[in-house]
Amino acid sequence: MYINRLGFCLSAFPSSFNLMLSLSLCLLCYWNMTSEKIESSGANPASSQASTAKAKSVEIEAPIPSQMVAIDDLKVDMTSIEDFDASTSNEEDEAHVCSKGTIEAAPFFIPSNKRRKTIDVLECFPEKMFVNVGDAKSNVFKYCKRRLKLQKAKATTHLTRHMTQCVNKKKALGKNVVVGEQTILCFQPSNLELPNCFSTSTVLKTSMKYEHSKVRKALAHLIMTAELPINIVERVEFNNFCRVLQPLYEKVERKQVKTDCFRVYQAESVRLKKTFEEITRISITTDLWKSDTQNIEYMIITAHWVDQSWSLNKRLINFVHLPPPRRGIDIASTIFECLKSWEIHNKVQTITMDNASANDSCIKRLKEDFEMQRPLLCDGKLFHVRCTAHIVNLLVQDGVAVIKPIIDNIRESVKFIRASEARQKIFSNIAMQCGIKERKLILDYPTRWNSTYKMLTTALQFKDVFPRYMFVDSNYTYCPTREEWDRLEVVCDFLEIFDVITKLISGSQYTTSNRYFMEVFRIKEILKEREFDEDRAISKMVSAMSEKFNKYWGNVNFLMAIASIMDPRIKFLMITLAFPILYGEENAPGEIENVKRNLEKLYNEYVDIMSSENPSTTSAPSQYQTRTQQTPSTILGNSSSSRSFQSRRYESGYSWLRLKEHKERTHSKATIKSELEIYFEERSIEIPEDVDSGDFNVLHWWRDNQYKYKVLSRMAADILTIPISTVASESTFSAGNRVIDTYKSSLSPETVNMLMCGADWMRALYNSKKQDQMRDEVEDVELILPDK
Repeated sequence: MYINRLGFCLSAFPSSFNLMLSLSLCLLCYWNMTSEKIESSGANPASSQASTAKAKSVEIEAPIPSQMVAIDDLKVDMTSIEDFDASTSNEEDEAHVCSKGTIEAAPFFIPSNKRRKTIDVLECFPEKMFVNVGDAKSNVFKYCKRRLKLQKAKATTHLTRHMTQCVNKKKALGKNVVVGEQTILCFQPSNLELPNCFSTSTVLKTSMKYEHSKVRKALAHLIMTAELPINIVERVEFNNFCRVLQPLYEKVERKQVKTDCFRVYQAESVRLKKTFEEITRISITTDLWKSDTQNIEYMIITAHWVDQSWSLNKRLINFVHLPPPRRGIDIASTIFECLKSWEIHNKVQTITMDNASANDSCIKRLKEDFEMQRPLLCDGKLFHVRCTAHIVNLLVQDGVAVIKPIIDNIRESVKFIRASEARQKIFSNIAMQCGIKERKLILDYPTRWNSTYKMLTTALQFKDVFPRYMFVDSNYTYCPTREEWDRLEVVCDFLEIFDVITKLISGSQYTTSNRYFMEVFRIKEILKEREFDEDRAISKMVSAMSEKFNKYWGNVNFLMAIASIMDPRIKFLMITLAFPILYGEENAPGEIENVKRNLEKLYNEYVDIMSSENPSTTSAPSQYQTRTQQTPSTILGNSSSSRSFQSRRYESGYSWLRLKEHKERTHSKATIKSELEIYFEERSIEIPEDVDSGDFNVLHWWRDNQYKYKVLSRMAADILTIPISTVASESTFSAGNRVIDTYKSSLSPETVNMLMCGADWMRALYNSKKQDQMRDEVEDVELILPDK
């Protein structure tokens, strides 16, 4: 059958092509004959019995050495065909010749045409991560979480292509990644036990991994802390800089950054609320600020407290928009709502505000609201605290008003010089000729007297230059006279001590409240000494300043007095020293007794508070208290033995027994002293002369003695924490000018509140400072004169 087919095919083609085709057909014929022969042998019973052997064998006759087949005058060597078939078989499946002349062949194996499963694809696209979107089904790549649509034919070509190109997979497997022209080396963590000298090798033990979520969080922290504009992330320069630092950096959009900042703000506010839950009393400072850019007014609220480590803490909790009308009742309502949102409206003990007229009605309303939440300390005498820094500023402003014409001439002189570069060069040349090395003029901020003082003291260094410049420039007509310069020099010497006091009480890193009373006493002493000064300008200044002093500090400030007493270096000594000078010899004893009564009342309130919170704190006697010994009456009491004792009153010697009882009661009765009495009886601590008094931390002293004075230490912590200045809130004004500048005037009040409060929290988190801490350079305009 096969020969006939072969003859038919050869007759149909030319001779050159017939030879090649004949060889192919012969191979096919031989293959079919061999398959039929093997199948027939498999059907033989003898062969089935041989299947139980280790190897199945088939006996065939040895081929003829030279077997030729004639096909239409063409001779084909079948031996060569057999040799070709044997040469193409696998070495392990070759038949080997046995000793009996038979050939043992391996079982015939036909490879399967079934496609191999793509195990790698299934591992990278697990079924549990499949996502159904409508009727479509998508695969999710486990390394980069990218979705790839699952095709109906279940083809995996596009999946394999993504597997080979995914950068995240290469980084996860520790393969090098090429980004642009830079190759990033990724190292898998090493589990080898290395010598000690290699134990800190970061190359062998760490795996580089870019986490975009952490980058976004850090970027939000940076923008809030450094007060950067949100749209900086869209600038080409910023993105180029980030890609140089990290080639894998992914660009973040402006809206995404704003969302991240709000998330950081919300997370930190939750953490701050948990901190407030652990605090019993909080003090508040507040002030108002108007944005010139947005032309709206904001209220700043700052919370102050002592933490468990007895350290002062303050946080900006609200930077809220205060719409008109801004009456006292409106201010009070806004403050109470803000405190209620933080859940601290029942923990506020004092509020520090400036001396604006609307604040008096505000305090009156807030006092009523807070008394409904919990009783105020000392009948509310400590609730309202007037800003000491504001009072000092008003006091000195009234004083320097006496020399206002001189101040105006100097202010206009500085403005005239800084208006032109040519004037600055001429003024600098004259200063060099006079041998003056100073190269700076300052223009003050009129509402801050210490800024004006700095302008005056700087201008005094150029008092010989201004008259000479007047001869060079005829347009300059503001030069003070020689008498005015002399008077100004005397006034600046007098104001120097007030500048020192202002810096102390106006520092944004405020001190505890025990130091303020000493500074107020120092101001009173200075005014009293210079009240009848020979210089008429000084005497007029002192008269105006004394009037303002008596307006605000003419009556006893209980908070300052009690805070001073809580200083273990001072105790009651400062009160007895300062009160005769502050309030007169006649009134001083009565005022001192009044302070003692209020102090004892405040202490008893804390005893009741701590007894209700923890009865064991005050019920147990202190180590400095002596137990009262039990007398017979207390021993018998109302027991059954008391009746037998009473029955003996008719016996002889009953009077002696009563006398003995009275004697034991009198001698054994001990006086239990309070912590306050023990505190006053002990000698005040001494500070070595080589140690600066400002370095003494009064809060840490109470922390070290909190087990000795359980009640008094807590009272001292609450009193010493009360801020007597609103500088902590006012220091936010300069930051507000940077956040709400000309290019960011469209920010909503909610975004401004988030940026301002978040910046304060982030600086506390990273222990970093503001760009300025209420330094004079922020308000002052410095004019740097050229050297040549």
